[in-house]
Amino acid sequence: MKPFILINKERLIKSDNWFSNKLYKEL
Repeated sequence: MKPFILINKERLIKSDNWFSNKLYKEL
């Protein structure tokens, strides 16, 4: 169970970075 949560966390962080990068480029 723990590894699964860790993987999800990494995924969330990656998508967050991608989203903020997209916003930053559009500004």
